[in-house]
Amino acid sequence: MKKAISLSLAAIFLTASPLLAQEILQTKENEQVKQTNLSLSKDFVEFVKSQYACGHYQEFLQQMEKDYQQAKKDQALEGLIQMRKEDAAIASSHASTADHWHQVAQTWTQERNKELLQLIDAKDQSTLAEKIRSVTQPLNSEAETTLAYFSHLRSLAPGEGKNADENLLIENDVELEYKQIHFDSQTSLDRWTPDAQEKRLALRLEAADKMLAASQKFEDQDLKAKVATLSQFLDTYYIRQLDLKDLHKLAMGSLTPTSELEKKAAAILSAYEGKFSELTKEILQQTSSE
Repeated sequence: MKKAISLSLAAIFLTASPLLAQEILQTKENEQVKQTNLSLSKDFVEFVKSQYACGHYQEFLQQMEKDYQQAKKDQALEGLIQMRKEDAAIASSHASTADHWHQVAQTWTQERNKELLQLIDAKDQSTLAEKIRSVTQPLNSEAETTLAYFSHLRSLAPGEGKNADENLLIENDVELEYKQIHFDSQTSLDRWTPDAQEKRLALRLEAADKMLAASQKFEDQDLKAKVATLSQFLDTYYIRQLDLKDLHKLAMGSLTPTSELEKKAAAILSAYEGKFSELTKEILQQTSSE
């Protein structure tokens, strides 16, 4: 349990580095090295959304809902809720340290992004160039503030919100996290299927729909506005996360570069992944000794 908490804490410290967060909390997936044929993440998101809208994942989502309700009935969520509480307590006790690590990671991320952008020009319409633009485009202040708020919800247990509306958002967050963990536990390497990534996104789409629908009845207008803001840029956020995952694979060698541009990008990404990995080890050593 302590190792799991330390890994979660490291991910919290390094939220400025989504690439590293992907490495720490990586979902089970076939990591066989293969030649890269990068595809546009926005095409994938649009495809999954269209499939979701026509009910393609309905059976899967209904089974996840059934399993979640059974877990609630059996009080099987208590372990997850307790882990969230412990993570929050540790993060709070290391707030000043977390801020330091965050600033270091933020600086490195900005440096990495600058180097990646120097590889491409405005005329480059390659898939890699699109991914570089996606991950290096800074979020506006409203999006940053909104994401920070919803990230903060993970530090709260059901019932600890400031009002009924916030408690509903916390419950929605716990539900999504449980379903993701539950699905990943079923998707071991020997049972991995190509549509696993589609189903993970379908879980997030469903959670977002539930949250937006519930917010229409919110009395707390500030929270209602936050949900509306999140809904407006969620597609962009999903695309960004998928692009980060592809670049992470390129950096770690599970995707083999097939062009000079990809080779140069992989070298830059790999160098910064090394720095982030060393920083993670330092964080884990510090927290495990305390």
